Amino acid sequence: MAIGLLMATACTKEVERIVVQDKTYSWAEVKQLTGSQKIIVQMTQDAASLYLQQLGYLGRLTPLPGAVGPEGPGYYGAVRQLFEPLPYDLKNRIPMNAAFYLKPVPGNNLVLRAYPTTYIPPSNMPADIDLRRLDPSAVEFSNLWASPYFAFGAISRNNYALVGYTTATPADRVMRLVLSRLSLDPNWPRGRGPVTVTSRILTVPLSNGYSYSIAAIDDYFLVNVINQGIYKITEQGVVKQVVSAPGTGIRSYFKHQGILYAMNDDSQNGVYISADNGET
Repeated sequence: MAIGLLMATACTKEVERIVVQDKTYSWAEVKQLTGSQKIIVQMTQDAASLYLQQLGYLGRLTPLPGAVGPEGPGYYGAVRQLFEPLPYDLKNRIPMNAAFYLKPVPGNNLVLRAYPTTYIPPSNMPADIDLRRLDPSAVEFSNLWASPYFAFGAISRNNYALVGYTTATPADRVMRLVLSRLSLDPNWPRGRGPVTVTSRILTVPLSNGYSYSIAAIDDYFLVNVINQGIYKITEQGVVKQVVSAPGTGIRSYFKHQGILYAMNDDSQNGVYISADNGET
């Protein structure tokens, strides 16, 4: 009897209870994005919002003070111009920054229309960049899609836009660009006046290659002419070739702690680095 009691006592175990807690994440889905709005072609930002180029839409994400989460009302808003929606083609990135965007007028490759990102003005308030008025020999704005990583033009930090175009004589080996200053009429309340545009033509002689991509870095532009190099263009229209090398096909630019990085498609020259805003 004593032996049985001893064995029973020896076989008794305490059961350890393990509580599994669900892991929490800071990531959260924006519930208001539905359907094709979840397809984001590109985005830009200012201090308060993200601006999204979506299929047919201009989207705006604004974290609201005191909002419970991304599903809160007003956190996301999308605007579609019924008669002039944004492109539905995933490869067709438009020039945009936090203040303005440019889009082709439907059925007209000679006119780009400038819109503000913060509101949708009446139809008589956007401004047009009319290519034929600037250059009677122009054929169309260039949307060469030389790289899937870039739009067909760019807008700088100070709202200068740079886009390319072609003429009836493409064999003359000249890169033709339109440099435009975009602004809002300051006499309107809350900055909701009409857009104004002032444009000029830039011509850059080329010795080799023609396809190119345009990117805005702070207050200047970098134009990568495939197989020829990189040109730096200021907001004042000053053009300077800063990289002269074959096999130059830039995929992206990054700036970190004052250093500019240009990621190249060529495996032999993978990264270009500049410490003086692309000057050298």
